[in-house]
Amino acid sequence: METQPLTFILVMAALALIGVVVFVIYLVMRNKEGLSVGTMSGSRPSSGQRWFEYLLAVLALIALVVAVIVVIVFLYPSGIALETAWRGETRSMVFLVAMLVVGLAALVAFVIGMFARRRTVVPVAQTESGSVSLASDSVQTPAGTRLLGLLVLVVAFLVLNWVYVDTIGQYRLMASLIYPAVLGVALVLLFDKATRAWSIKAKGESFREWVFCDAAVFVIFLGFLNLIQFAAAESYSALFWDLLNLVLFFFVFWLVDRKVTRYRFLVAYGYFVLAPVLLYVWQLVHAVEDVVETVAWWSSVWPFVILAIIFMVIEIIALIATRGSQRQGGGAVRDTVFIVLYGILLLGAAP
Repeated sequence: METQPLTFILVMAALALIGVVVFVIYLVMRNKEGLSVGTMSGSRPSSGQRWFEYLLAVLALIALVVAVIVVIVFLYPSGIALETAWRGETRSMVFLVAMLVVGLAALVAFVIGMFARRRTVVPVAQTESGSVSLASDSVQTPAGTRLLGLLVLVVAFLVLNWVYVDTIGQYRLMASLIYPAVLGVALVLLFDKATRAWSIKAKGESFREWVFCDAAVFVIFLGFLNLIQFAAAESYSALFWDLLNLVLFFFVFWLVDRKVTRYRFLVAYGYFVLAPVLLYVWQLVHAVEDVVETVAWWSSVWPFVILAIIFMVIEIIALIATRGSQRQGGGAVRDTVFIVLYGILLLGAAP
């Protein structure tokens, strides 16, 4: 058995085990805090020592160090022979070190956070009737932080594929895992939207949101079909562009569905400008210039780009004309016409 796949499995198993240990520590902490809150009366919370929490954290850290030593030294005694060892390849070494550093940093951050939570005193307020109430201030997480958290996962996925996975593996990941998962999440988002009743949205905005959300999900369907029709998996090299399309989809869907800014529909039109351009770049990356150049103009990506740009300009004019009000300026009709024309172009471009 090759040592590289075994190394990958062992590293993933070690990180998963550490994650489980950290989760168990977190559950124990929550349970202990709940018991202390439920038993205390108007006095300050007890400062009893939670020695078991620190013990579990230290054991998890020791387990990580032992796992690293076992994997690197004892399971691979041939590691010194650079010609046959898995450590002889730079990509394997970089991947192993990066994953272990990330796992160690996450564990250290968790331990530091646990100590910080331990030092935080829960505020206790005495009500007029003499009962005890906990004053917990809710803090809204900034949207930038939430988006950055998702982008970190995307960057980690890209680095993993560039360092460790070959082109065939990248194609299989996109065709068998990423795209189906994204489509599943997109359908869940649509069903979630169907079960929500907004009261803060202006009149006509809900219809416009449905138009763009359904159209964006349909574009993802088309991207998936384009990917599975690409037969040469060994020459697949458009992982970045496929991921960029999916990231833009989630961003636009979140902006249109969750936000109330009047400019979110303008961003949606911008997505429909970029999606055909990404398809064009995708074809160029796979060296199908002959297909790109010989196809009829009406069957190329440029009619879609021009149509989206025209309606994007109309949306800008409407935003300027209705500035300072909640009017849509015929937005529902405009979006419907755009989607109908977009569908006609798709039918015309079908082979």
